Amino acid sequence: MPNDLSKPEMVFDAEDHIYLHHLQDRTKDRGNYLDLLIQSVKERPESAHCRMLLAREYLVKQDYETARKEYLACLEYKEIREPKNKLILLEVLGRLGELHYWCSEEKGKGIYYFLQFMKEDPTYREPYFCLADIYMHEGLYQLAIATINMGLQNSVRHYSWVERADFWIAKGEELLLHAYHALGDYPNAAKYGKIAYEHNPNKKTIASEYIHALEACYFQNVDDKKA
Repeated sequence: MPNDLSKPEMVFDAEDHIYLHHLQDRTKDRGNYLDLLIQSVKERPESAHCRMLLAREYLVKQDYETARKEYLACLEYKEIREPKNKLILLEVLGRLGELHYWCSEEKGKGIYYFLQFMKEDPTYREPYFCLADIYMHEGLYQLAIATINMGLQNSVRHYSWVERADFWIAKGEELLLHAYHALGDYPNAAKYGKIAYEHNPNKKTIASEYIHALEACYFQNVDDKKA
């Protein structure tokens, strides 16, 4: 509506280019959220969205086994496969990947759900970086590096609530720093460590590995000159 009421109102069709983010008010107590969400699922048993929010609340409360069961229940809803509910599906697949790998003994299923996430939409960074983290935990550093680079190449910014903000602030470079450092490839570790450190200088693991990589490169240059 224009300030000058004598002028006609103009309406613009923004299509899918407006994003509304409902940010959590961390100043308020969450004590009543769980009961409200349980009631919401009872009142709307057909809603995958309500079930997903309930699962997320169990995750926030660190009741990981119940959260895992609730996320699995979300996959039973037919509506979750509809295009309009893709974000709900991606959220569910990503959380199931984490819960199965890090919070249960079913590590293979964790990898499976991240791969399913990538199959549903290969343009999100989340499954690539999460898989890379798993691969590094298993000592598969070359596979982790390939997965990170694939994520960096394929990803586009969606500005959706499925995205994790730190994945767009040199998270890929941080992961590459750790992977190359573990392999003893200090030039590449220093290359990516510089970017990661500039964005997050207070993180001790970044600082220590970056400094060590720089020192290793320096002494390697000294040895090369002596030779």
